[in-house]
Amino acid sequence: MSEERQLHLLSSYRLATSYPLQQTPDEVAAWLNGYAALWHPVALAGATQAPQASSSYDHDYPRTGFVYCIPEGAQLFQPDNWSDRVAEAKAVVFRATASRADTVEQLLGALREAGQTGPLFDAPAEAVRLFAGLGYGYQMLDTLYEAMDHEKLLDGPGFWADVAAARDALARGEDYLIHLRAAAEKLQAGREPVYSGSLYWLDWVHLDPKNLNAQWPTSLLAGLPITLLASGETLERLAEQAPDRFAELKAKLPPDLPQAVDLCVGSYRDREDALMPAESQLWNLRAARKAARALFGVEPAVYGRKKSAYHPQLPGWLLHAGFKHAVLISSDGGLIPSIRSSAVNWPGPDGKAVEAFTREPLPAHDPHTFFNLVYHLHQATTYDSAPTVSLVHKGEPAFASYADLLALADLAPVFGEWTNLSRYFGGATSGDYIGVQSADEFFADYLDERVTNERRSDPVGGFPKHLRARRRIDSAFTLAALHRALTPPTAEDEASLKRLEAVEDAIELAGVNEEPTPRPPSLKGRGR
Repeated sequence: MSEERQLHLLSSYRLATSYPLQQTPDEVAAWLNGYAALWHPVALAGATQAPQASSSYDHDYPRTGFVYCIPEGAQLFQPDNWSDRVAEAKAVVFRATASRADTVEQLLGALREAGQTGPLFDAPAEAVRLFAGLGYGYQMLDTLYEAMDHEKLLDGPGFWADVAAARDALARGEDYLIHLRAAAEKLQAGREPVYSGSLYWLDWVHLDPKNLNAQWPTSLLAGLPITLLASGETLERLAEQAPDRFAELKAKLPPDLPQAVDLCVGSYRDREDALMPAESQLWNLRAARKAARALFGVEPAVYGRKKSAYHPQLPGWLLHAGFKHAVLISSDGGLIPSIRSSAVNWPGPDGKAVEAFTREPLPAHDPHTFFNLVYHLHQATTYDSAPTVSLVHKGEPAFASYADLLALADLAPVFGEWTNLSRYFGGATSGDYIGVQSADEFFADYLDERVTNERRSDPVGGFPKHLRARRRIDSAFTLAALHRALTPPTAEDEASLKRLEAVEDAIELAGVNEEPTPRPPSLKGRGR
């Protein structure tokens, strides 16, 4: 083995800087997996510098002991006899694929074939994870310098000395974490001159009612703060149909203690609220909070929903219902005000305002997210008063680089801290004031969904039918209130109110659809 081993990812691509890059997902995944594999402790054995992405033109003549990774996808020109040159130079070459596990196996097989041995082949999975996270952080910082046209201030020799010390300690079976943390702290020290303010990372989970058995993201199990967005009805179905997964979530929500999970529950049922009576919208808010309180023993502080139902009066209604913050993001293509910052102070016509989060999260399952992550980080530091990057999980397994990002956070807060919305607004930032928004700034195309996707026979007729039913029940409640004001309450009156509430629940659960819906447990015996 050469005493001057170097590790190179041969590709014309680089992490995105000034604009996001779009290749095929497999090409991007292979690039990220190949670079992470080069940070495997066994690959670092004998290396004299950190792995780097290089042009294949610079390595037409491979060098002895060098390790080359070639990711799947389009490649720059290489000599026809390049494979023969590799064999003659006794270099090591392996292919990177869209699978992290397969890529690492390709690396280990190539190194064994080259005659390398040693204890690092059996490095624990946790050590491999931390080395890969450190390597991803190193590449992100190097790319961030380029994106911001900034002098590279990382203590390169000191950083590599710590990496080498961690590698050697791991080979001897000694404590390697202290060296990895020292290396990560040098990355943090190299980042702070570029942006010395606080950086924030938000991890979202959008609970999919069609995939309730999907695994929670690693961040939840690791105790990192996350924000869970779901309707009250979906949470009830989770408790009923996936009790083990529900128990894992509930364990992160201890009553009267700081919670790692922010419940973002803005509706009991995702429906066409923006076109429904105000009383129906308020019922949906109350029922959502009722369901969350029954399931977890806590009141949700953040309003958010998947189906758009935004309008100018909403901020005042949310404060009246007990919400402290809101999510002003359109997940279904609905029209909302165009906002560039990540957080705003959103007032209503009555002068009451809520802090609203407005940055659409990036999909954690998509390798493009992590290939373009430096670009998003650069945009956040340029335009946000409190730079924020958010990721979202929608039931699909996160891409492997997500674990690298979490591993880096375990070593040091190199690019900021992970938080949830309550902490974010509580101590991190104050939103930009956007003023009262007009009704024309909001629009949700419910009709297209009801006709094209749901193929309903009553795409319009359901709305006046629901309105008439809602007015009848409101009239009954008004008469009951007058009766209560004029006569002493009796047991029969209380029973009548309970029956009225049951009728109200039936009307609202049917909504603008004619199909009757059974009354869920959280609404049985509720008070108005």
